[in-house]
Amino acid sequence: MKVKLVGERVLLKLDDLEEKTESGIFLPLMSQEKPLEGVVVALGPDTTELSIGNRVRYAKHSGMDITVEGEVYLLTREADILLILS
Repeated sequence: MKVKLVGERVLLKLDDLEEKTESGIFLPLMSQEKPLEGVVVALGPDTTELSIGNRVRYAKHSGMDITVEGEVYLLTREADILLILS
């Protein structure tokens, strides 16, 4: 990956969107909610609590989507990470 994060920024690979409900009903793209979990793939030098590979949950309206090498990621601040999942 060809990005270098600054400060306490975190780059997350998000989980895939749910395309259908548990009962099998397909959801249109507009009604699919952005996932609130992802995996840490890059860290800025000032992050203290996270490691690459951590599965995390983050605040609903945090960060911004960016595209790197054709993949979509969420760029957010370490402060927007709510918990580390084990």
